Amino acid sequence: MFAGIFSAVLTMSVTASIAILCVLLGRLLLKRTPKIFSYVLWAVVLFRLLCPVSLPAAFSLFSLVPMPAAATGQVEPPPQTLPPENDPAAPEPLPAEGQEGPLQPAPEKGLSPAVSLRAAGAVLWLGGVGAMAVYGLVKLMRLRQKLVGAIPLEGSVFLADHIPTPFVLGVFRPRIYLPSALLPEEFPYIIAHERHHIARGDHITRILAFAALCLHWFNPLVWLAFALSGRDMEMSCDEAVMQTAGRDIRAEYSTALLQLSTDRRLTPLAFGQGDIKERIENMMRYKKPACLVTVVAVALCLTLTACLSTDPTPDASQDSGQPASMENAPLPELSSDADPEMQSQLFDHLSTLFDTAYSPYYEGLRYEISDYQDLRTGDDYTAAFLWTMYNLHSGGDIPADTGRLAQSYYSLLATGKIVDGKLTSVTVMADTSLRGPAQYTLPLASLFPGADTTLTLTGYITALDPSARTVTFDQVFWLTSPENDALLEGLGISEEELPNGYYIYNPETETHTYPIIPQAIQQIFETPENDAWRLVDTDLATFAKDLNTRTPLYTITVKNGEVTQLAERYVP
Repeated sequence: MFAGIFSAVLTMSVTASIAILCVLLGRLLLKRTPKIFSYVLWAVVLFRLLCPVSLPAAFSLFSLVPMPAAATGQVEPPPQTLPPENDPAAPEPLPAEGQEGPLQPAPEKGLSPAVSLRAAGAVLWLGGVGAMAVYGLVKLMRLRQKLVGAIPLEGSVFLADHIPTPFVLGVFRPRIYLPSALLPEEFPYIIAHERHHIARGDHITRILAFAALCLHWFNPLVWLAFALSGRDMEMSCDEAVMQTAGRDIRAEYSTALLQLSTDRRLTPLAFGQGDIKERIENMMRYKKPACLVTVVAVALCLTLTACLSTDPTPDASQDSGQPASMENAPLPELSSDADPEMQSQLFDHLSTLFDTAYSPYYEGLRYEISDYQDLRTGDDYTAAFLWTMYNLHSGGDIPADTGRLAQSYYSLLATGKIVDGKLTSVTVMADTSLRGPAQYTLPLASLFPGADTTLTLTGYITALDPSARTVTFDQVFWLTSPENDALLEGLGISEEELPNGYYIYNPETETHTYPIIPQAIQQIFETPENDAWRLVDTDLATFAKDLNTRTPLYTITVKNGEVTQLAERYVP
């Protein structure tokens, strides 16, 4: 588990490093502008360091930088609710006839040296995170000891004897602490500075920044970003105080800061008056920017933020539903000069497992194996490949029109023994990485539907017995254009056969009878008001009485082989 988290953190650290370099360039361009613009730019770096996902966009700065290719494992799960990773409710699939033993997780050390290296790296990274967190907590506890006996001055402002510099401390009720040696005439400027921090949430932002530093402690660029963002935060706050003062207070304010000059750092969780010399220099050259300069600075900040907070849209091969190649993350010991007999046996084995797992939920299952590589050493067998599952998906409740041919891709690694030419003792693991290199750490069974999987089916109710509480159902597929053009073309159905924009595809008239649970919900259409149909709840007897009087199609929700909901389906 930690190896997967560590890989995700590494990916985030790489993208954040690119964002940091871009922000450093942006700071140079904004050098003569108010520091609030530079400070705002650090927000996108914080987002990249803490958020593992981002929105795709037509253009992103990351499209100009070669990034590790996304792994093909778990690209798109089957189009119904699947159990989460390692869900204990997920059933263990049975092996194919003639195979030995159910699938079991393979030990990581037997997969690849890279896996063991990643596991060691994950342990080292976790130790560093713990050390950073302990360091921050110890510094915080020591600081709190110095605040014992602090005297309230006004509101949330306190005076303390044993602190060298003012600072803000706290999350929900932040307090301002001032050194008792501070002169009374200096109070207004320093208090205004700290209150501005609180007003714009700097006390929260700084805690998040330290959390990002803990996660990415191994990245020197993150340490640089932490330091520079702190400077920009303080200087932008100084500028805000001067701007709201109504007169030139640079001389008095600078004198107050000089009295607080110190090289001591209290704790990363409480920020105070560091880098006094640079702040005074910034105040002395500060002047209200011209309108044009402000407009250009705002435009630059917005552009950089938009480009750095998004990822490039997947390429055409991904948009078309085709899996990315494994060439970016191959297993070096495997060969593409594969044994076709072993590949055939593996295909049969996996087809049986997937049929067992998915046939109760999906229609029209078929499979493909591609990018196949294997290695045979004595009786030991290892193969890495892409597995594609195709199935029909029937769509859902009103006004669903999602009937389609669905594709799901998995990047798998199979290990086993070859005895008398037969593949036995097969263990299959799935790739859990979001970006390469591949990590085959997830047991195949974890990808399969669990016992509590729910499925919504569209079709005809051919029989309904309220007393026996059973329903007989003929499933169909609701196909529309352009969503299902490929499937419609494959079925030889032209647009002329879709006068109302849909086509009901019923590949087989075989029916299934399901029991209806006592708590099941039945819904029928009310008389339309303002040309708007509305579903209302009713009892099973009324539902049966009105069966097929308003619409020929219905949806049923099936869980654990029992119907939990029946509803009329709108048909234009």
